[in-house]
Amino acid sequence: MKYLISISLILLLVSCDLFTPRSSEDPAGLRSNFNSPTTPEILFENLVSSFNDKVIENYTANFTDSMYIAKNFRFIPAADAAGEFPQLAGWSLPDEKQYFTQLVSKVAANQKMGLKLFFNEKTVYVDSAVYIYRYEITTNSDDKNIPSFCAGTSQFTINVDRRNFWVISKWQDISDNKNRSWSYLKGKLY
Repeated sequence: MKYLISISLILLLVSCDLFTPRSSEDPAGLRSNFNSPTTPEILFENLVSSFNDKVIENYTANFTDSMYIAKNFRFIPAADAAGEFPQLAGWSLPDEKQYFTQLVSKVAANQKMGLKLFFNEKTVYVDSAVYIYRYEITTNSDDKNIPSFCAGTSQFTINVDRRNFWVISKWQDISDNKNRSWSYLKGKLY
């Protein structure tokens, strides 16, 4: 009887693919064009692609996560928008996610959003770096309350977290005094 049970068990294990490796699956919501930000350049490529692709999870993955770094994300709005939108004071990562979710919801699925970053300069420190980019944003929203074009300069302070990923810990937006700023866009959508 033991012999019959042993053979049955062996046949069952061999025939059911129990120990055969299965194909890996991407994490829910993340697209393959989001790369592990092991360099500052990859971090900013991810910021641009997540914005342009309208992928909320990828967008928020560019910022500090308290599970991996003891820094909270901080946003400093452009002066012109700070006066008009008091909700920009004390801006945090949940606010950033809410703004971007609102932006994505205001743009039709078949419409593109566009973020372009133009490198200005960088300063590297022992535990962080500061990157300054000029930006241009096109929203392509049918909502007339949302600016279709924004431009200005952003100063990003970035750090390496425990995963050895570069993340944005501080973001200061600076108006170019000719166009609506990114801060203005955030204020309109929050």
